[in-house]
Amino acid sequence: MAKFAVGLKIWTKIRFFYCVVIIWYFFVSLQCQTTKNRIDMNRTLKAIAAIMLMMVVAVGCNKPYELVLSVSGSIDGHDYVDLGLPSGTLWATCNVGADSPEGYGYYYAWGEEYRKIDFFWDNYKFGMYGRDKYCEADSLLVLQEEDDVAHLKWHYGWCMPTKAQWEELVQNTTNIFATLNGVKGRVFTASNGNSLFLPATGLINSEEPDFGFYWSSSVVGQYLDHAWDFYFNVSECHVYMADRCNGYTIRPVHPAE
Repeated sequence: MAKFAVGLKIWTKIRFFYCVVIIWYFFVSLQCQTTKNRIDMNRTLKAIAAIMLMMVVAVGCNKPYELVLSVSGSIDGHDYVDLGLPSGTLWATCNVGADSPEGYGYYYAWGEEYRKIDFFWDNYKFGMYGRDKYCEADSLLVLQEEDDVAHLKWHYGWCMPTKAQWEELVQNTTNIFATLNGVKGRVFTASNGNSLFLPATGLINSEEPDFGFYWSSSVVGQYLDHAWDFYFNVSECHVYMADRCNGYTIRPVHPAE
């Protein structure tokens, strides 16, 4: 179990405000001349003080929150976490091309093996609008191993997650937006206590992005020039569709051992 400090900002001003409320409480109480006024004032100020105390407890102390990111095992040198998902799917702890959970890794067009800087239809492996493969002529809806960069780079059963596997991850975990070693991203925690971190990788030229795009291996059936991707930002995460020529990051999965 490796511990990583999550840079969640602590609201120190709340605690300061709480102290001000307490001081004000005693000061105003002394100014109340009648018993009735003093009782009413006490009730009001006690309620305010109680609310502020709960806020202080909720945000905790000045120490950074520590997230325990689990490593359940390793397959051919690549660590994975077992989130106890119904399918038994094991999720890699790093992106393709990264050597830590918060590393962005490399960006790839859907179905391509090699890195590049520019992502357009006119330099896409499968031709303009993907008409050369995974099209009406072949009816292929999921990447074959020969076009799956996770399998080509990592081998031994590793592959890109399908649309269904991304949906399973979201449906069977709770998730929050956080920072890990200064990198923004989303943390997924399963009922077995294990957690997975996905960095907010943005697009290839993004600077400190607060959103992430990850490819799935699934084509959008009704729009064959699109593939399903997993998108998240500060407030939400969901499966979406995008042009297959776009450059997104890859988080590999492995079937149950």
